[in-house]
Amino acid sequence: MLDIKKLSVAYETIPVLHDLDIYVGKGETVALLGSNGAGKTTFLNTVAGMMKPKSGSIYYNGESLAELPPHRIVYKGVVLIPEGYRLFPYMTVKENLYLGAYQPHAWKKKEETLKWVYELFPSLYERSNMQASFLSGGEQQMLCIGRGLMSIPELVMVDEPSIGLAPLLVENIYKSLDQLRKSEGITILIAEQSALRVLSYADRGYVLQEGKVILEDTSENLKNSDIVKQAYLGK
Repeated sequence: MLDIKKLSVAYETIPVLHDLDIYVGKGETVALLGSNGAGKTTFLNTVAGMMKPKSGSIYYNGESLAELPPHRIVYKGVVLIPEGYRLFPYMTVKENLYLGAYQPHAWKKKEETLKWVYELFPSLYERSNMQASFLSGGEQQMLCIGRGLMSIPELVMVDEPSIGLAPLLVENIYKSLDQLRKSEGITILIAEQSALRVLSYADRGYVLQEGKVILEDTSENLKNSDIVKQAYLGK
């Protein structure tokens, strides 16, 4: 589904990502592990079209995404759930959700999709007419995911879903993402520092360090890896 080869990205003259090879198959949940500054967000932003590669290729379902603007990449079925929510705070929950369905094909199905999002996140339904700024951190994360789902994506990329949230809320977010994969067949790529939690849900994972992939394996093997244990599990 998503096939990245030799991807390098720079901020002007400063290299950030170096020759990344990453593959995400249809229906998988794949973890992208790394500390702050490892390059996880840069990678997701590049796939989403907000940054352009210095070199390398990004193919999605056999089509190149490297030269497409972000809105065209969303049209292809790829959506990014950014770190830090980035909602419209003075708009209501429902208005924020409708914004996610701006593409013509999604707008036609917006009421059907909205009902589905409310079933996935009942607290959003209860607060549908509330301004987004009044939501808790967990609810804002749910709203951010829900807004992305309104575009009817095939691949959802989530950047640091656990940042700033209580453990119970994080667990609920991960269960919701797992439900999307299992019941709807949506492919999920999660960039995360909390290794143990994301590896409990992911099929496979990549470990980024200083913009390079230093390890790739199944989630079970990564949990038992000395590199992951020392760097992310405190062992």
